[in-house]
Amino acid sequence: MKYWFILLAIICGAIFPIQAGLNNKLTKITSNPIITTFFSVMIGFLSIFFYVIITKQKFPTFIKITESPWYVWLAGTLGTIYVGSIIFLVPKLGIAFTFSLVVTGQIAVSVLLDHFGIFGVREPITLGKIVGSLLIILGVIAVRYG
Repeated sequence: MKYWFILLAIICGAIFPIQAGLNNKLTKITSNPIITTFFSVMIGFLSIFFYVIITKQKFPTFIKITESPWYVWLAGTLGTIYVGSIIFLVPKLGIAFTFSLVVTGQIAVSVLLDHFGIFGVREPITLGKIVGSLLIILGVIAVRYG
């Protein structure tokens, strides 16, 4: 069962550079990375909106929503910033270098978030995680200069 989750994670990772390439092509049409970001996020919104309607997903009660911490609602904004930043960076750095840097940032922050248990998942930093993170940085250098 866990192997399916690993495969899904790899597929999700593979989707991001494809999305970046498609958004790069769209930016050549719109001539504006902000407008491309708008369309990308809006189409994503419509996709999930129709999925929710078609599959009859249940929404939490209004009380439950208002009781949640304010900062959890920043996730959508962070997603938009992420998409917009990728749209901006890909034409300047290329897809491979952009995503090697993105993965570096993701690993570094993920290790710290886990170590300190910031979002409820506590996994201490280990020598293996430090070595793995350093190898990723070497990979970024290889992607850029190799």
